Amino acid sequence: MEAEYSEKTPEERAAVYAKQQLEIYQNFLDSFKEDQAALELPFDFADKQMELETKFKKEEAKKLEKQTKKDINEWEDFYGAPGYRTSQQGLNTLGDKLTKIMKDSLGKALKRHNGAISNREQQLTTRDTVIRNYDTCIKQRKMLEGLCKTIFQKNHDLYLKHERMLDEEKKLRSELGQ
Repeated sequence: MEAEYSEKTPEERAAVYAKQQLEIYQNFLDSFKEDQAALELPFDFADKQMELETKFKKEEAKKLEKQTKKDINEWEDFYGAPGYRTSQQGLNTLGDKLTKIMKDSLGKALKRHNGAISNREQQLTTRDTVIRNYDTCIKQRKMLEGLCKTIFQKNHDLYLKHERMLDEEKKLRSELGQ
């Protein structure tokens, strides 16, 4: 092994060293790729967004339908009472009841709407944070990959220079020995 090593030129020895370093570097990059695969976003946000919006619309429609049925039932209970259809007191009470129903419906709808908006904003904020963190990790990985390439190249250059110096030293010693 030592004989083979000394028979090679500095460039050949540097090439062997570079090959070994390249294997180490490639293993390092492969581990980066595995980490990046683990970082992949768990779902397509556009598809998830559509699902959330569809779900939100369905939930709101169900809530509105439920509230409307409740209001209609209250209306029928009240309006169907005997003697209330034509009397002044019945009409005033009916107007008060309608006003109350409208205020309750609007209040509940606004409360649900505000809650839905805050939930939606929170979902969007979370999504943006995940995307931002993912992009940051990818940028850092690329930066590390670039640093590794630079270190690999400088290491190769230094090794080649070192091997040349060793060869020159051998030549000088052999010349001095003669």
